[in-house]
Amino acid sequence: MTFAEQVVGVTRPRTRFTPLADRLIEAIGLVLAGRTGARLAGRMGLPAGRNTLLRRVRALPDPQIGAVMVLGVDDFARERYTAV
Repeated sequence: MTFAEQVVGVTRPRTRFTPLADRLIEAIGLVLAGRTGARLAGRMGLPAGRNTLLRRVRALPDPQIGAVMVLGVDDFARERYTAV
């Protein structure tokens, strides 16, 4: 149940954090993760535990990777296996 009027773009129904706070938590999780990130988030007024930070990082989509233009053969593999 929501008791306050929702402002589109600023708040979302049935969530703990605003979209801006979500982005901050994701950024902290990407940079620091774990306990260190939880301590920083707490000092910034965003009560998020280490598991929350790690869960948010795991939930992010994988970055887009472009097509491979040149694929080289490692010198170690060439010497080790003689034919690749």
